[in-house]
Amino acid sequence: QAKGLVKRDIIRVITPGTVIDETSLEAGRSNFCAGIWFDERYAALCACDISTGQMSATAFEGPQRLEHLLNELGRFSPAEAVMNDGAFFDETLTGVLESKFHCHREKRKVPMEAAERLTREQFGEDACARLPRENPAAVLALGLLITALLFPKLENLEKKQRSASRFSEFFRNNKRFFLLL
Repeated sequence: QAKGLVKRDIIRVITPGTVIDETSLEAGRSNFCAGIWFDERYAALCACDISTGQMSATAFEGPQRLEHLLNELGRFSPAEAVMNDGAFFDETLTGVLESKFHCHREKRKVPMEAAERLTREQFGEDACARLPRENPAAVLALGLLITALLFPKLENLEKKQRSASRFSEFFRNNKRFFLLL
C-alpha cells in the first residue's frame, strides 16, 4: 500500500487523430478512414482500411452522385472522414455520417496539383493512370485522405513531425495497399 505520491510512467499517448495502434483497433473488423469530395458536379470516396492498408477509390457525377456516394459509404462504414467544404457542409451527407456511422468528420483543403503529386508519390504512375481523368474528384478525395494520414492536426510541430514520420513508415512498410476503382 503506497502512501503519498506514487511515480507513474506514461505507457501510451492518445491524441486526436487517426487510430493506427493495433491495441486500439477492433480485431477482426475493418477500420476505415475516408476521404470524401463533393461539389455541384462531382462526388468521390476514397476509403482506407487502416488495419490492412487496402484502399479503394470511386467517383461519380451527375444528379445521382449524392445517392451513389451514400450507397458507397454504406459498404465501408468509415469511423473517420476527411472532407472538402462541399461535403462537410452538405446536410444530407453529414447527417448520414453522424447518425448512421457515428463518423468523426474533419474539413480540409487540398489543391489539385498537391493531390496529384501525393497520389503519384504514394501509388505510382500506373495507379494514377487508372483514375478517371474526366472526373477530378477521385484524385481530390485521395489527396484529402493522404494528407490526413500523413499530416494529422496536432498541437505542435514536434508532434506533427513524429506523427508524419509514423504514417510515412506505415505507408512504406505496408505492401498490401491496393487502389481499386
